[in-house]
Amino acid sequence: MDGSMSDDALIRAHLDALDLIEQEGLEVLGREHHVDAIAMCYGALEDGEMFRMWTQAVRHVKARKNPEQAVVFTKWLSDPVAFPAWGWRKAFCRYKIAR
Repeated sequence: MDGSMSDDALIRAHLDALDLIEQEGLEVLGREHHVDAIAMCYGALEDGEMFRMWTQAVRHVKARKNPEQAVVFTKWLSDPVAFPAWGWRKAFCRYKIAR
């Protein structure tokens, strides 16, 4: 929610966490949370290509663990604008600047 931070600050933090998990061999801790967060960030940035790539990865995991959630991710893959936070970052930052 800090408009002064770069748009990819949260994405980079989650990518760093994924790298650290891999480097330390801690995959048992799980990667799903970070992959999910990265997908959501790209949706908030209205980056359709990256949103689809990361959402596909999340959907793949959800299909095994929680098939009901996988259906939602499949919907977002076919229509990214249906993602509830689609474009949120741009809209929020424009609102903060306008105030």
